[in-house]
Amino acid sequence: MTDAPRHDEAVTAEYPVPPPEPPAYRPGPPTAVDYGAQGAPFAPNGPYQPLDPARRAGYSPYDPALYGRPLPRRERRPKSYIGAITLLLAFIVGGIVVLAQSKSAAGVSPTIVGGAMLIAIGSGLLVAAWWGRGAGLVAIGTVVALLVGMGLMFGGVPRNVGTFEWVPSSVAEASRLYDVGVGDGLLDLSELELAPGSTVTFNAAVSAGELVVIVPPTARVEVKARNKVGDIQIDRALRGGVDVRFDRTLEPEVRPQGEPATIVLNLRGGVGDMEVRRGA
Repeated sequence: MTDAPRHDEAVTAEYPVPPPEPPAYRPGPPTAVDYGAQGAPFAPNGPYQPLDPARRAGYSPYDPALYGRPLPRRERRPKSYIGAITLLLAFIVGGIVVLAQSKSAAGVSPTIVGGAMLIAIGSGLLVAAWWGRGAGLVAIGTVVALLVGMGLMFGGVPRNVGTFEWVPSSVAEASRLYDVGVGDGLLDLSELELAPGSTVTFNAAVSAGELVVIVPPTARVEVKARNKVGDIQIDRALRGGVDVRFDRTLEPEVRPQGEPATIVLNLRGGVGDMEVRRGA
């Protein structure tokens, strides 16, 4: 038998609660905006028209307030003759240096001439920075600076390019400079006719590349080699790096009849390798 609820107990029932409905959209009244007589907000007569350009600190040719008006003509700057004058002075300075070096025993050095011209161009750039335009001087100065840098690295401006092979047979051919320039060079002295006890000097150089000198086995060889960047190998001894100096004397491998002749080798290099070895 089921007990009846007491009078002090509340009786509740569970019912599903529907979700709340959003309020219906009601468009507001239209907002009237007066854009002026021209009907455009940013027109010269509209409500958002810009300030008078005369009241502004700057000026823009795209200012909407200037629509329909002719643009002011830009005044051309007067021509600057600083670049032409500097270039002329640079050539004059270079000519003076060439004339002064031509009277010396060392001869004309393109590196020194280029350095003097570079100083003149740099002075012109300093003047142009204050009183004129010197864009052309920047390009000319860059080219001269590159040439001077190559001259300092290679020991001068290379004149020869390619592969060279020299085989002197007499002492009279030792008076010239065997210059490789840029490339590979072979100086073969193995066929050289030397008088007993005589001394002969050969000068050879390479700016960028490789220089190989072959000496006869019956001669005494005094090698004085200088190289800015690269390796120097004399017989079986090797030195390499930057600013390499290698002096060595090679005694004859085969004893000649009488007193051995002496060959003095003065070798100069820029960027590359040099080698001195005995002939067969």
